[in-house]
Amino acid sequence: MKIFNLLSLIALVFLVSCNSYDIKMKGSKKKATSLNSIALVNVYINPPYSPSVPIIDAAIYNGVFQNIYGDIAILHAKNADTVVKYMGEVLKTCSQKNVIYGEELYDKLTPEVLAKLDIQTYPPIIQNEDFPFAVIPKYSLNFMDFSNVISPAAYFMRDSMETVKPQLAKLCEFLNVDGLVFAYFTVPTYEIEILGIVGERALFERIFYFDKNGDQIFSARIKSELEASGPSDMEGYEKVFRKYFKYTNAFFRNIYNDESLDKYLDED
Repeated sequence: MKIFNLLSLIALVFLVSCNSYDIKMKGSKKKATSLNSIALVNVYINPPYSPSVPIIDAAIYNGVFQNIYGDIAILHAKNADTVVKYMGEVLKTCSQKNVIYGEELYDKLTPEVLAKLDIQTYPPIIQNEDFPFAVIPKYSLNFMDFSNVISPAAYFMRDSMETVKPQLAKLCEFLNVDGLVFAYFTVPTYEIEILGIVGERALFERIFYFDKNGDQIFSARIKSELEASGPSDMEGYEKVFRKYFKYTNAFFRNIYNDESLDKYLDED
């Protein structure tokens, strides 16, 4: 499929209402949107997830779904750089702040710099036999140890985020930014119909803001509307996958330019 033109996508106006997707925000949106300089560190593409119940229906669905795992892995790898660049451009355009991301960011983080700062990096290995890596661009680095979790999603939910705070603070200081943004997204199957013929898929995305002390100050959870498709329907999977661009755009446009999402905010 033709790769999205980043600048063209940013120019599009998506008429997305909050009724078409589920969103939940936590923390201080004011603090997040007040950061004057931001480093977008990583956008992880997580493995797909599908339920194991109802037992018979799920077994049939998952058995067929495995037939497109290879195609899914290729799709994820091809888009690893694109999703980072897209979020970076949208964040920069909507916030009108100084945003560093992609190769520009990682060109600064040489092995010598990391050694001097005593910053540890890890291979993005996860505990998943079918998808053993969280997908990130080849040039980027991973600052979190995912080796004991099934996906980055599990890591961001754990107390282990406290252990990485010093690293995040060092990154901010070296890059001379006020905060960091991490994100991940995936295409889970939420419901499986009788005999596993059809599954209901959605885009699921999380975005996290950290301040220069390494403290998480704001996060958002975005879930798109459900889309029904068969377990071997790669076109249906990719259709949901590409909603990342639509909802990432809509989210940043709203938090920086519109107050309409405030009712979804759980302010600390």
